[in-house]
Amino acid sequence: MPVEVSWLYPKRVIKIRHYGKITSEQLVASIAEAVRLTEEGDKPVHSFLDSTEVEGKPEFSIGDLKHLIPRVIEGTGWTVAVQPRVVDRFFASLGMQLAGARYRYVKSEAEGMTFLLEQDPTLLNVIR
Repeated sequence: MPVEVSWLYPKRVIKIRHYGKITSEQLVASIAEAVRLTEEGDKPVHSFLDSTEVEGKPEFSIGDLKHLIPRVIEGTGWTVAVQPRVVDRFFASLGMQLAGARYRYVKSEAEGMTFLLEQDPTLLNVIR
């Protein structure tokens, strides 16, 4: 499956990697796994989304997003995303707005971690 969800920094920052062609089922599975990790983590739990290797157009419509994307759960922090393709940023932005997520687009993982550290200085204790 072209989706990987794991801890970037245990219990605090989740890394979600999408690559290849993503189906709606795979998107839902990755969100469910991120929710599970968030529930297990030390709040707030932030997410880093890497979609630099996604191919093709999404296999779902804008209308599908309302049914695919759950609201963010308590304890969810920021989502930072590297998404170089405009169409991917468009769909992700809609999904994150529907979910009520706080999000920011960045150009790299390093830029994303810098942003997260500015927003949540308690991460300094985790990433050292």
